Amino acid sequence: SIAESSGTVEKIEGFVRDLGLAGWELNGPFVFRQYGLFGLVMVFACTTAAATWLFTLRLWVPMVLVCILHSAFHQMVGMAAAVHELSHGTPFRSRAVNEVFYRLFCFLTWNNPVHFRASHALHHQYTVHRGLDKEVIQGPVRERLNGWAWVRWLTFDWTWFWTLAKTMVLHALGNGDADYFSWDPLFEKGDPRRAAMIRWARCAL
Repeated sequence: SIAESSGTVEKIEGFVRDLGLAGWELNGPFVFRQYGLFGLVMVFACTTAAATWLFTLRLWVPMVLVCILHSAFHQMVGMAAAVHELSHGTPFRSRAVNEVFYRLFCFLTWNNPVHFRASHALHHQYTVHRGLDKEVIQGPVRERLNGWAWVRWLTFDWTWFWTLAKTMVLHALGNGDADYFSWDPLFEKGDPRRAAMIRWARCAL
C-alpha cells in the first residue's frame, strides 16, 4: 500500500542519516548517483596518471590500452552523463555540492558550465523542434549508427574532441560567438553570461 511504501522510504532515509549521509538526496539508486560520481573522478584521475607513467616508460601498447579505457569513461564524466545530471541538480540535495562537482567535471572534460547550463535550458524549452532546438539536431539514423560511430564510441571521438578544444580556445581568445552546438550565438554581446563564459575558458586553459 501507499502507507507501507511511505514507511519503507522513511526507514531507508533514517538508515542513510545514521550512516552520516544526511543531506544526500535519495533519488533512485543513490549509490550510483552519488558515490558513482566519486568513482568516475577516481577512474578519470587514475587512468590519466597511469597513461602518463606508461608514457615516461615508453610502454606504448599498455599506454594506448589505458588511453582507450580513459576515453571510454570520458563521456560518462562529460555533458552526456555527469555534467548533464549535475546541471539539473539531481545527484545531491545540496545545491552547493552539485555546483562544485558540476564545475569540476566541466573543467576535467573541457566543457563550459556557463554555456552548457544556458544551452540546455533552451534545449528543454524547444526539445527537438527543428530550427529552435540548436543543441540536439535530429538527423538520419545512418549518420549516428554506423561503423565509424562505433569506432569513435569505443576508442576516441576525435570529432567531438576537436569541437571541445576549438571552442574552448576561441572562447578564451574572446570569440563569444563560437559554439559547441549550433546556437548563433547563444549569448548576444552585452549579455553578462557571455563575459562569464569567456572568463571560464581563459581560467580553464
